Amino acid sequence: MALCGIGSGFASGLHIPFAYVTIAQARYAGIPATGDFSIDDPSLSALIGAMSHWINRLTDQWFMPVRLVHRADGADGSIVRLPNQVPILDFFALRMGREDLAVVEMPAVAYQVKPRYVMMVSRNTRLPDYPLYMIMDGVFGWLVDDFAPVRTITTAQIDVGDTSIPVSSISGLNVNDTLLVGRDPFPKSGSVIITGFLNAPTRVSCEAVNFSCPSGSPAVRYGRVPDLIQRACLLMVRDRWQKIGDIDTAQSPFGIGTRLNSESVEGYSYGMSPMPATNGHAGGSWTTGNVEVDDILQQFSTPAMYIGLA
Repeated sequence: MALCGIGSGFASGLHIPFAYVTIAQARYAGIPATGDFSIDDPSLSALIGAMSHWINRLTDQWFMPVRLVHRADGADGSIVRLPNQVPILDFFALRMGREDLAVVEMPAVAYQVKPRYVMMVSRNTRLPDYPLYMIMDGVFGWLVDDFAPVRTITTAQIDVGDTSIPVSSISGLNVNDTLLVGRDPFPKSGSVIITGFLNAPTRVSCEAVNFSCPSGSPAVRYGRVPDLIQRACLLMVRDRWQKIGDIDTAQSPFGIGTRLNSESVEGYSYGMSPMPATNGHAGGSWTTGNVEVDDILQQFSTPAMYIGLA
């Protein structure tokens, strides 16, 4: 199994595909497929992906299960974690070493898996301070309803572009659950949002997958994307579905119509309020431009953690 390189856990929130809502959810929320300000399915899918990555950048977290084999620092301490402390959904092994020297798997009795980090049973343990010498093998992501994983297996090969996943059982699975399919890191595994079920044979419906894995691979329901993250993604898509290059209107978050506060027809003069700081980079702030979204994302940002002597 290949090992991810430096920063791979930290960067996976940017470097693999994410989609926190489905096209169907966006349509139901009012994103039109026809008429004025319409957007076709491929463009909408790309926009959802872009907004999902933006959420990851602002929160320094991700909100779907991701299979990782990640190098981390022991830092001469008793705790190992991802740099951005993404919650641990499943943990398979803690190893120590380098591929060009030797890699040793630590016994499970030597450590305890906490919600966001792995702690050695003895606080007197001093893990190597050699950079990236610890290897965390598991599934990471910030989900809700993640206390009771549901496990099944695929019954056929999964290929890129498939819109259904054949599984041995759908018991315990529900629409809008996330399903992590595959046993190795992306692109040999990936997460999907369940959109429905087919019974001949037993299949989980989803949007087109961007990974591939063989028959007999694990398919695990670890939980759901948090509702507030889905709402934030939908609001960001709504604010930005206008095609790049279209004329600004009141429907655009940065449109002239939203800032015009006075007008004189004969003298052809008008007054505009300044671009507020809440309008993202154009306004001078590291935000989404939507104060509701910013409030949501603030609640899901990387938590602070102190590791050291009391």
